[in-house]
Amino acid sequence: MNFFLSYCISSLHKQRAAVSGASNELAGVSTENEVLVLDRVTGSCRCSIRFVPSEASTFFVRIGGQRKAVMEYRELEKYPGYRVGSDGSVWTCLVRKKMRGQTGGTKCFIGTDWKLLKPNFCATGGYRRVSIRGKSKKVHTLVLEAFVGPRPPGMECRHLDGNPQNAARENLVWGTPKENTRDHFRHGTHVDNRGEKSAHAKLTAEQVSEIRILCAGGIAQKEIRQRFGLSKSCVSKIVSGKAWKNLP
Repeated sequence: MNFFLSYCISSLHKQRAAVSGASNELAGVSTENEVLVLDRVTGSCRCSIRFVPSEASTFFVRIGGQRKAVMEYRELEKYPGYRVGSDGSVWTCLVRKKMRGQTGGTKCFIGTDWKLLKPNFCATGGYRRVSIRGKSKKVHTLVLEAFVGPRPPGMECRHLDGNPQNAARENLVWGTPKENTRDHFRHGTHVDNRGEKSAHAKLTAEQVSEIRILCAGGIAQKEIRQRFGLSKSCVSKIVSGKAWKNLP
C-alpha cells in the first residue's frame, strides 16, 4: 500500500467515531484502488475505501451500503504537480533529477507517487505554510482557492473555529476584514496593537496627550516637532486625530 493510501487510512483512524463507532485499531489492506479497513482484533471488515483517480480525487468510505466522502484532493491549477486535501494537507508528485551534459544541474518532472509536504508555521499568526517552487505559501489560501475558487476582491480567509493552524476545508471561508475581526473578538484571539502597544510606536499615550494640549494652548506645531523630534506629518495627524484614534 503506497503512502498516499496509508495517509487516508491514518486520517480515517482519527475519525474513528464516524466508522460505526469503532473502538479497536484499524488496519488497511490494499487491492488495486480499493482499501479494506479491518479491525485488528477480530479481522472483520469495518468498511472499504475506494480511491477514484481523477483531477479531483476522492476517497469514499462505504458503511452499511452508504457511501461517504472521507477525503477529497484537488490539483492546484497554478502549480502543476501539487494538490491539496480537504483536511488541509499539501502534496507533490514532482521528482527532481540530475541532468547530464555540460550544463548539469537538476530539473523537476511530474511523477506518479504523491509525497506529503511538511508545513512550517508563521512567526506571526501561527498560520501553516508550505514551500512551493521556492516560495512560501499559506496553506489555508491554497485550500480555499482549490475547493472554493479565487479570492474575491477585498476578501480574506476566515478560520471559523479560531484556530489558525486548522486549514481543513470545512473550517475555511472567504470573508470581509470586518467579519474576520469579529471572529477574532468572538474567539478571544484579537490582539490590540493600537497606540503605544504597537511595535512601531515612538510616543507614549502621555506624550500624545501633552502634544494635543500644547497645540490647543497655542503652541506652534513647528516648536512641538522640534521638542519631540517628530516629522511635520506625524504631529499633524496626532493633532487632527487621524493618528492615535484610541485616545480622546
